[in-house]
Amino acid sequence: MKHDNPRIVVEASRLLQQIEDEVRQKGVQHSMGETIEPKIGFPRGYVRTASWFRRKYSCHIRTIADHVAYTLQFHDVLRWLLNRTDHSLTARQMVIKYGVV
Repeated sequence: MKHDNPRIVVEASRLLQQIEDEVRQKGVQHSMGETIEPKIGFPRGYVRTASWFRRKYSCHIRTIADHVAYTLQFHDVLRWLLNRTDHSLTARQMVIKYGVV
């Protein structure tokens, strides 16, 4: 069952769409290595720190511990996308697939 979005969420969605429309209208290319402005700040506090993961899942080999921690941070980003955004079924499935792989 889908709940009604609070007014602030509706407004944020509208503003994000307005930003995307303006960026596209100005002809900014989405090529590799090119900076696309404006960039929207990712919400701070959602992605746990690498040190948090290293403490939670200890490993005596530092390189492995780092790789695991960074991968789990990326999973936090994917989880945010799944929990906080509304996108097509195919895009959602691809985010899940990427997280599993």
